[in-house]
Amino acid sequence: MPMKSFLFAAFLLIGVGLLNQSAFRVMETEKAILLEFGNLIDADIKPGLHFKLPIAQEVKKFDARVLTLDSQGETYYTLEKKPLIVDSFVKWRVADIERFYTGTCLTSVGLSACCKSGSMKGCVTRSVDAKCMRLSQDSVTS
Repeated sequence: MPMKSFLFAAFLLIGVGLLNQSAFRVMETEKAILLEFGNLIDADIKPGLHFKLPIAQEVKKFDARVLTLDSQGETYYTLEKKPLIVDSFVKWRVADIERFYTGTCLTSVGLSACCKSGSMKGCVTRSVDAKCMRLSQDSVTS
C-alpha cells in the first residue's frame, strides 16, 4: 500500500510539473510569439490561456502598451559656447511583433543601447558610425 501511494504521488508531481511547463498565459497588455527550436511558428497569439510543448517550444512576450523612453538631460554647447540642456523622450509601442522580433540590427541594438546608456548623444553617434561602416563596406564590395 505505501508503494502505491508513493508511485501515485510521484506521477502526480510529474504531471503537475509538465502541466506547469506546458501552459502559458498571455495578458491583454502583452503580445506573444511562439518559437519552436528557435524558429518563429506563430506571431499572433491572442490573449488567454494556451499550451505548448515543454521542451521544443518557447514563448516570448512583449509589452503591447505605449512605452516611454526618457533620457537624462544632456548639455550641448552652441557655437557661441553657451550651454544648452536638451531633454528628450520617446513614446513607442510594438505594432508588428514579427517585424519587431526579427528586426534589423540597427533598430534592435540601437534602441537597446539607448535604453541601457540613457545617452542620446552616444546612440546617435553609434547609429551614424554603423551607417557609415555599412556604406563603406558596400563601396568596397562594388
